[in-house]
Amino acid sequence: MHTVLLQPWTTISSGLTTFTQEEQEWCNVAPYSDVAGVWIDVSLVEGTDVQLLLQSSPSHDESNFQPITPAIFLGASSAPTFVKAVRMASTVPLGRWLRWQLLGTGSPWGATFRIRVVLSKQLCFSPTDLAGCVLWLRSDAGVTLVDETTVSIWSDQSGNGYNVSQATQGNQPGFLPDSGPNGEPDILFGSSNTVLLDNTVSNLLASGQPRTILVACDSGNTTGGALCCFRLSTAGGTSVCAIQYIVISGTTYIYSDGINSASNASIPGSSIPAFTPFVLDWKLTTSALPVFAINGVAQTVGQDNGYMTAETGTEGFTVGTREDDLAFPWPGDIYEILVYNRVLLPNELIQVRRYLGARYGVSVP
Repeated sequence: MHTVLLQPWTTISSGLTTFTQEEQEWCNVAPYSDVAGVWIDVSLVEGTDVQLLLQSSPSHDESNFQPITPAIFLGASSAPTFVKAVRMASTVPLGRWLRWQLLGTGSPWGATFRIRVVLSKQLCFSPTDLAGCVLWLRSDAGVTLVDETTVSIWSDQSGNGYNVSQATQGNQPGFLPDSGPNGEPDILFGSSNTVLLDNTVSNLLASGQPRTILVACDSGNTTGGALCCFRLSTAGGTSVCAIQYIVISGTTYIYSDGINSASNASIPGSSIPAFTPFVLDWKLTTSALPVFAINGVAQTVGQDNGYMTAETGTEGFTVGTREDDLAFPWPGDIYEILVYNRVLLPNELIQVRRYLGARYGVSVP
């Protein structure tokens, strides 16, 4: 199920019998042509007989709103509940505008809730629809928590079982369940340079294998850091494949093999906005200059040796930093990581970029 946040958590407390959402807060459903339904998350209800009524209108006109569901009885409970608003034959279809109306008794009564739309599953693109998806990490699936606050395991959703983990709680990234874009969870890195998740059992890709990597993330500053790294060690002059966005003295480094300065691929001075979601992607081979884009916009890449180095480091894959150089941990949230074992075709890359852009509210071409 893929949902898009229409209204963030909202608390309404009233002594009136009926409280109707104000006009400036009506929800515009027009951007979502493949809506399958509407979901209501309720975290707190006060008073007795509290009901929520969803109404829809084809135009921004008060007089055209009609119910799209029977009244939903929320009930007096402080435990989180999940209520699906089902479209029924006796009600009007979901139109362009959506609003709610709360009804209650008692003084005062109230509720805390948010509204999401569910996009039709059959119309949604999945990254695994494309051949060669070897890793799919997403913050809303496969996350194992410790004390509901930190991530001990982030499980691969590609079907390949390439999970990453961290046994030491003090080195685990943080987790916030719904504070990311469109209400998605946050997995927060960068609280220290030892915060990371890794897999030390096997290699995700063969040494030097062509690859496409996409990451949806945000940064707590404008200088960035290392997002992930193929292979774990540079001991004895062995090489890795570090995927990064690091601004140092006006130069933005996007790739390093960990041992050769000539392999440090960079783009001209660039600045990512702090605390704003964005999508980065890399296409790497051992025979061509790296290709790199920010929010779907290609950047001019410079690299003295002009290609990726085949890795010779020890087995593994790291998320949140590069273990050969802990000086530049990723200083923010990582929402999703996708790795393909080939260079995606232009139309395929556009599909994945748009998928990530829709999920995390990022405008991509």
